[in-house]
Parts: sequence; structure tokens; C-alpha cells
Amino acid sequence: MSASPTDSNAPKSPPPDGPPDLVEALRDRYEIIREAGRGASAIVYYARDLRHHRAVAVKALNPDVSAVAGERFLREIEVSAGMQHPHILPTYDSGIAAGRLYFVMPFVDGGSLRQRLDKEPRLPVDEALRYAHEVAVAIAFAHDRGIVHRDIKPENILFYHEHACLADFGLARAMEEIDVRVTAHGMVVGTPAYMSPEQLSDGEFDGRSDVYSLACVLYEMLAGRHAFSGKTPRELLQKRLTEPPAPVREYRADVPALVDTLLTHALAMKRDERFQSAHELASAIEEARLEISTGRSAARRRLARKGARGMRRPFIWAGAVALALTVSALAAPPIRTAVAKSRAAANARAAALAEMKTVQDLELGRQVGTEAFALAAANLGKQVASLHGRDSLYAEGLIALGRGAFQNACASFDRLRAADSLDALAWYGLGDCQALDSAVVRDAKSPSGLRFRTSWAAAANAYVRAATLAPATNRALRYGMLSSLLPITPAQIRLGRAADGTRQFYGAHPSADGDSVAFVPYPFDEIVAGKSAVLSPSLPEALRRNRDTLVAAARRWTVSFPNNPESFEALAAGLEARGELASDDEGADGALRRARSLARTPDDRLRLGSAHVRVHIKRGELDAALDLADSLLAAVATNPTREQASRLVGLAALTGRIAREAELRAVTFSSSNAVRGIAPPLTSLSSRLFARAAAGVCDDSLLGLRRQLDTLLESYSEPIRRPQFRRELITRSMSLAYPCFGARAFDGLHAELPLDLAQRAAVRGDRRRAAAILDSIETVRRVSLPGEIALDYVLQEANVRAAIGDTASAIRQLDRVLRALPTLSQFAVREEAQSAAIGRAFLLRAELARATHDTAEQRLRARQALIVWRHADASLAPIVERLRSLASPLR
Repeated sequence: MSASPTDSNAPKSPPPDGPPDLVEALRDRYEIIREAGRGASAIVYYARDLRHHRAVAVKALNPDVSAVAGERFLREIEVSAGMQHPHILPTYDSGIAAGRLYFVMPFVDGGSLRQRLDKEPRLPVDEALRYAHEVAVAIAFAHDRGIVHRDIKPENILFYHEHACLADFGLARAMEEIDVRVTAHGMVVGTPAYMSPEQLSDGEFDGRSDVYSLACVLYEMLAGRHAFSGKTPRELLQKRLTEPPAPVREYRADVPALVDTLLTHALAMKRDERFQSAHELASAIEEARLEISTGRSAARRRLARKGARGMRRPFIWAGAVALALTVSALAAPPIRTAVAKSRAAANARAAALAEMKTVQDLELGRQVGTEAFALAAANLGKQVASLHGRDSLYAEGLIALGRGAFQNACASFDRLRAADSLDALAWYGLGDCQALDSAVVRDAKSPSGLRFRTSWAAAANAYVRAATLAPATNRALRYGMLSSLLPITPAQIRLGRAADGTRQFYGAHPSADGDSVAFVPYPFDEIVAGKSAVLSPSLPEALRRNRDTLVAAARRWTVSFPNNPESFEALAAGLEARGELASDDEGADGALRRARSLARTPDDRLRLGSAHVRVHIKRGELDAALDLADSLLAAVATNPTREQASRLVGLAALTGRIAREAELRAVTFSSSNAVRGIAPPLTSLSSRLFARAAAGVCDDSLLGLRRQLDTLLESYSEPIRRPQFRRELITRSMSLAYPCFGARAFDGLHAELPLDLAQRAAVRGDRRRAAAILDSIETVRRVSLPGEIALDYVLQEANVRAAIGDTASAIRQLDRVLRALPTLSQFAVREEAQSAAIGRAFLLRAELARATHDTAEQRLRARQALIVWRHADASLAPIVERLRSLASPLR
């Protein structure tokens, strides 16, 4: 019984077409429009789901069946409804209404395979094989969960979004096992034309019966007729037990012999002689499609043709068996040798498959690029000759990934995707090879004369496509993978290197390119210098598209896997970037709450909690933000991992816990610094310097730490690298300390950024020069929202403007951000200088308000800063006291 109506064009306001009692019983949930199909045991109605505003098919069992099926039916439908697979038609709902058992499925406007065969009895070979493969994959998925369909037939194969989907899972089993009175009413479980010999005889059958039934369907799609015909089930059984079906090539010459060989195997009378699982059948069909499309294994097809000709009639087939037995008796040693070779080949293939599984697990564990992955891929390369068809092509892609040959990997995975658009691992491989390929090549059509070899947008699409197709790839997908491929703030750039092997590095901001998003690479030093050419005027449009893409992809992901916290994290990020911060299902706050409720590990909870702190701040909920930050810091009080430290360091900076921030910063950077030759004592000391400078501590401890670092650099670094290390470990910290020490902050340090030049001009009293530099920075940022600019730089620039007497501009620059907190960068509480700048920005705005006699603004901003620093270290005590006076000025 199909869930597909015969006419997909429903009238806009049709009168109800169904039993009045059923229409009335379902009217609160479903509006029944018309009858769409009818069978021996059920009627299908086209209906509207009033709650979700979608078209559905409501399948209602006849009253006599419902009267005895009851609990068994609902239990079986509940089991089948738990199966989420792209080739299994989902079950939305089920229950009892007006004494009838019913279940609800998507409205399928593509019709059923039966309807298609009625119009075109013989389908194109590749089309028939594709449909059979899609159904075989669905059957295998169900069998892995202990569920046998029992009624594979064209009526139960529906076309949903141009792909074959299997319907009515659970219904056949419920029918078979209900009260004997149903059978007495003349019902037959299954359709005889597609039932296996064991299903027709003793009823003792397993998943191999579904394999047999699907082979019958494939035979019909190709031959335009049933594999067996008979007037009664007994006659059908007799034919199945006494003769094989005629080769399809007798009815259709364009069917390759290898397909006939496949069908002969799948339609074997004895279960032990068939494909032993739906997985095996799916692999055989896939290999046949690959061989047909690529023209490989011609010799193998010639053998298949000979074998097919030898089985055209029962007596010829029997004679061939007798001849084979005679030859085997006369030439036993050669046969034994052949058997031994066959076993050796099977063992080699099994070993290769095991090695491929190892590489696959490493890939899904995000280990591509590691030594372990490269070694496993190299081992697979030694055994790849034992693999064939789809396995061979997939292995070639993995091996290429292991070598870093991303173009070759993409070519292999793309061929797999072309052969089966629902191969999740092919899509995942495409995501990897495109995301990991950072090569930049020459392109005269590009504004910079350069382009990236691969597309990040395509990589993101491939990952999401994979995640919605299979549980394994869903579990492997991480929010961080999507967020890096779909930049949603100007701070995110794509890094690359020259494809010719030179040590030239590049960077790119996203830009709109037609209907998609592109990255135009420029030399990395031009990106750092902030040259105007590197920021396309279309950057805001590109970011908007990425945000919309991320939201749309995340919504698909959450629907396919509603218990995956990563999917809701991605949704929250996209909604947050669009400024949709509501606490319901349509807002970032609501999505984050859902993600946190699903979090499985402490690291997941920490990552999601940190994001929620940021959203609370954007929503103006400072007390909630600080409460959550305090609890997250308390949850990992000692011995944090590097990943935990990197998540907590911004929260420590936000709350004014300077000593804790310095410890966490040292943990975060110790390993990477050590690799680059920066010794742990230098990392520890520089972390203390940075934490105090970022918080705005203005005492002699800063200058003392600076002197200690200069001394240690003499002992822990080579003279040739000392200037580089000084820039990395000291310059940024002393730039942050400029409001405290003025010119002393820059002693012995070179200016690195335009901001540094503006600060130096200000301390020299060159107000015009300082203002000109700051104005030029504003010009470069013409395509960014104020909140998208790192808050620590906004704060520092406002300090410079205030220092040169331009109080109005300083206020305007701060207010553009503080009055639009929802636009803050996604790094606002992750990167410690930005986190520390939140309290400092409130403080500076309060002081500027006092200077302009704006008492209301002064109190507001001072009180906000006091909330942020309510548990700050003693080092901030002088600042907190100043804030208290600003928050409660004398009247």
C-alpha cells in the first residue's frame, strides 16, 4: 500500500473526503482532504498537518484489522518510527482514531515505483540499479537494527525528493503476528509475486528474504515482467523451487551480463546460496554500477555473459552442473588450487577492508593530517589491490588524503558521490579534501590575480550533507568545522599558501561572488597591515549569506539528529550572528539552552556555557552572564587541559580574576610556544604581564614584569630571534598599558600597527597625526559593524581620542558598540583582551560621561562595570573604588 496519492495537485479548499468519524477524530491535528489510495487492509488519505503546516499522508487501517491489531500494530510502528534514514520514509505520528489504527507519513508527490512501472514497464538500466541500491541500503540499515520488512514490492517503494524510499516498515510484521482471526478474513502477509520460497512455505525467514524480494523488484524493473509467474502462491512456490528465472537478457539485450549474474545470486532458492545480507547486495549493485559506468572489468563481464548463456533453460543449467561435477572429479588438484586462491583473495580483501575501516575511523575522528592517519593510509595503500568497485575508489580517496594529495582525494570522492549521491562517506571525504586544501594558485580573473584551489562553501555543504545521511558522519561533524568554513564575522579569515611550494602565505576575507561566497587571497602582510584592498565592499553581503547558510544547514542538521548538541550549537551561532537572540526555539538563547541540555562531556558543557555567557551579555543580562562565568570557572578549579584553559581564560579576564587568567593563558600557549622555541618561563612571565595590562592595572608591577622579561630574553633566546620574541611577548601588552604609562610603555619597542603609531603620535602631542591615523583606520572598517571590531582595539582608540582632547569622538566610538551589544564579536568572551575590555569600556564611558556632566550615563556604565568586576582580584581594588564613586555621585 503506497503512501503516495495518484494525483498530487490537491484543490485549495476541498471538502473532507473520508469517514466522518475519522475526519472528526483527527480534526485537531490533521485536516483530511481526500482519499489518495486504497488497498486490502488500509486506505491512504491526503491531509494537512495543522500543527506543522505541511502536507502528509494518513494511512488508516480498516476497522476489522484495527479491531484485532491494536497494541502489536502500535508497538511495531513505534519501532519503525525510530529509524531515521534518507531511504526510509519517516513515520511522523501514529495512534487510534474512531476505532481505526493510523499512522502518518510525509506526503510523497513523486508517486510509487508501481505507478512508474505502470507507465514505463522497463526502466533504464542505471536508473533501475540506482533505485535498487537505495532500497538495499535502507534494508541493510533496518536489518542492522533487527527489523525485517517482509513486504518489499513496488507499491512500498516511493519517490521522495527524487530518491527511492521504502515505506510501511513494521506494518507487515504487525499483520503477521496479530490474532488468527485476521488471517481467517483472507489476508495474506506479503505479496506472493515478491515473496521468497521460505516465506511462501514454512514462514521461517530472516533478512535474506528481503534480499530475495528486492531482487524480484529489480528483475521486474529491468525485464518489464515478474521473475516468476503463477496463479496461486502454491504455483509460485513450485516454480521457485524447481527452476531459476530466465535471464533478463532474454527479454532485453541492453542489460549487461554481470547484472544477470547478480540477479541469479540474489534469487537463489536456498538462503545460504544468496547474498547473505542486504549490505552484500548493496555493495554488489554499487560495484556493478561502477563497472558499467567506468568500463572496467571487461573480462569479468565476458565471463558473466558466458555464464548467463549457460543458464538459459533448466535442462541446460542442470547439464552444466553435472559437467562441472565431472570436471571436478577428474581434476581435483586444480580445483583445490583454485579454491585455495579464492580463499586467499577473500582473506586479502578482508584484511584490506579492516585496514580501510581503521583509516576511516581516524578520518571521522578528525585525525587527517596526523602521523597516525598518514601511516594507516600508507598501510592501506599496500593492500588496495585486493579491493574492487566502491571499496577501491573509497580507499584511493583515503590514501590520497594521507599523502596530502587533496586534488586526487577530491577526484576519488567525487566519483563516489556521482555514483551514489547518498553515500555519506563520499560526501564527508569531499568535505575533508576541500577544507584541508589551502593551496593558492594564479588566476588572471581574480581581483588579486590569485584564487584558492578549493571552495570552503562547498566543503561546508559536503559536511552537512554527510551529517544528514548517516549517524557515523553526523557524530563526526563538529560545530567548529562549520564555523571555520562559514565565517560570520570580519575577524575570520581563510589562510593559504602558494601551490608551487614556495613559502608565500596568503589570507582572505569572504566576499560575495554571484550567488555564492568566495575568498580572494592577498599576501598575508597586506592582510595584517589592513590595506583597504583586502576588504571587499561585498563583505557584509558575504557574511550575511554565510549566516543564512549556517542557519539553514543547522536547521536541517537538528531535524535529522535532534539529540546532537553540535547541531544546536551551530544553529545558535548562526542565529546569534543574525542578532536573533530570543530565548524561544527561534532564537540563539533558546538554541543554546537546548544544546547545553544535550551536552555529553565536560568539555562540551564548558564550550557551550562560554557561548551562553556571551549571549547573556548581548541580551544585556550581565548578572546572568557573571553567574554562569563564575560557575564555569569553579567547575575546573585545578589542572585544566589546554582546551579547557583556552575556554576559561576569557572568562577569567571578563570577571577580573587576573591571577587565574595568567595561569590559564600560560597553559593555553605553553605547548605551541615551546615548539617555536619560547621557553616556559618566558610564557609564564609574559602571561602575567598580559593579564595585568589587559585589565588596566596601573601600578609599578607592570614595569617590573616588563624588566624581568627583558632580562629573561637575554638568557632564553638566541640574539637573532630576540627582537621577534620581544614583539610577541611584550609589545601588545605595553600597548594595552598605554593609558597608564604614556611614553614609558613604548621604551625599546617598535610600532607594529597603525594603533601603535597613533598612540606614539598622541604622547608626542601630535594631535593632528594621531587623529589622521585613527580616521584612516575607520575608513578601512567601512564594511564592518562597530561590534564586529575587536572591543580592545575600540577601547584603545577611544583612549587615544580622549587623550588628544577629542572627547566627543571617543564617546561616539564607544557608544556605537555599547548601545548595540548584540553585535559584539563571537570572540568577545573568548579572547582575553576583548573580554577584559568589556569592564574597561564601561569604566571609560562612565568617566567620559562625568567629564560631560551626563550623570545618568555615568551611573549606568559604572554600575555595569561593578557587576562585571564584582569578584575581581585585589589588584583591581583601586579601580573598583573609583567605580563606586562614579555609580553613586554626590548630588
